[in-house]
Amino acid sequence: MDGSVITIKKEASSSDKVRNIMTNYSPILNNSEWGADCVLKYSSFVRRNKVLTIFECLNIWRNTDCVVVYQSGFAVFLFCLLNFIFRFRQVNICSIDFQFSRPGNGFRGKLRGWGWKFIWRRVDLVICHMHYNEDLNTYFGVTESRFAYVPYKINGFEAIDELDIEDGGYIFSGGYSWRDYKTFSEAMHGVDCDALIICPKQDMARVHGTNISEIKLPDNVKLIEHDCDISSWRNFIAKSRLVVIPVSKNALCSNGVSVYMSAMGMGKCVVITDCPAVRGVLRNGEECIIVPPEDPVALRGAINRVLSDHSLRKGLAKNGKAFAWKQGGLDSFCDRIVSVITSRI
Repeated sequence: MDGSVITIKKEASSSDKVRNIMTNYSPILNNSEWGADCVLKYSSFVRRNKVLTIFECLNIWRNTDCVVVYQSGFAVFLFCLLNFIFRFRQVNICSIDFQFSRPGNGFRGKLRGWGWKFIWRRVDLVICHMHYNEDLNTYFGVTESRFAYVPYKINGFEAIDELDIEDGGYIFSGGYSWRDYKTFSEAMHGVDCDALIICPKQDMARVHGTNISEIKLPDNVKLIEHDCDISSWRNFIAKSRLVVIPVSKNALCSNGVSVYMSAMGMGKCVVITDCPAVRGVLRNGEECIIVPPEDPVALRGAINRVLSDHSLRKGLAKNGKAFAWKQGGLDSFCDRIVSVITSRI
């Protein structure tokens, strides 16, 4: 969609108070969970030019009752700032899937942390794809009353049956958001299997807390700089024997969830490091194998264990697939999001 405003109206009775809701996340527009009192509008108000974004958000803030912001921290900042400055008008603010990261150390880190707390304490609802919010409360002031866990989806769920899913004999490890490929590379020493690390170029990965430029890869690990093409990405997973997701111990939100949901949806066995995306969501030894972060010995042991035990690998893959398919695809995901928004705001 382009930047034009698209309005979705529902028939409401004369007694209904109409709520104008603006979002930059188009998949939720036509969802049946919205009540008859809602008028949904879409606008890609997050522009490359920040000045244009400021004017767009100001106009939206003046003419809407609620904004549902997908991922953009800058837009959340602007709407919260407008609510703070102009107390006579308050717009409900909902954030979906913002990629939180730790503020950092030192004076700048503390200053940044204070600023983010000032903003996020003014967000009415923070929707994430992890079960617990303790770290978000500590670093950003996101209390449990304003936090909502919404289970993630299988990306490309509707097209899974069209994939050529097979055992290609290699280990897949991929993604660029807070990945620990150093630990994975160390773990692959002593593993009798080839592995592919599928990751975008370093500049893109570094922005999301992943450093791959200084990692010395063993002979059985190949790094492929991926162009983010969805089709080839899914094919790499579909033809793997095992999926390993080494998430950094510094991850603060649901990093890794998209990869493990895609892999499990295809019936692949998953080994993943302990992180917010799995705590309270996945069970070690049931849907996957969970190992401590930054522990190459434990990771190597888990990889060798599932590679050598076909029955274990098959059982984990079966349970993981059942879990992932229960969550479904985009339609079910949007049902969950809209249901939470309408019940909480």
